[in-house]
Amino acid sequence: MMPIIILIIIILVLIITYASYKRTKKKRAIKIIQLNAKKIVDGSMADVEKNLRDASIIDKSNNEIDGELVADVWGKLVLAFHYKMRVIKDVSIDELKNDINQELAIFAKKNDIMWNNQPALVVSDIWQKDHGLNVDIAYIKNDETLEYLDDLKKV
Repeated sequence: MMPIIILIIIILVLIITYASYKRTKKKRAIKIIQLNAKKIVDGSMADVEKNLRDASIIDKSNNEIDGELVADVWGKLVLAFHYKMRVIKDVSIDELKNDINQELAIFAKKNDIMWNNQPALVVSDIWQKDHGLNVDIAYIKNDETLEYLDDLKKV
């Protein structure tokens, strides 16, 4: 009887160890995907930020290009990043969204960042609060991010 209990315990420990290893490996892979995507989106937003500064729309300082991953509520593989800039000139949000999308499209085409022959970088959300411009940029690299954009259209 005792050897069976010991065998069951050993099997359970092995199963738990294997499951933990797989989960850790998957988390590490997701983190690598997110970091690589962040570098690309940060690079595109550096171009956008420069053009907005040149057009005197945003403040020339205090605009660090360091996107934050959009909440995990949408899923771990959703590649969308949030940026905040200080606005110094009143502009239409719709016009600004179109301008940023055009800049992102130029960057995407120049760097071959495409999804189904379309630029893979798009503004997923944009709003202004006080003098802060908040922009969420989606990097369409997988179905999860595409579903995230579809869900946002429904809201």
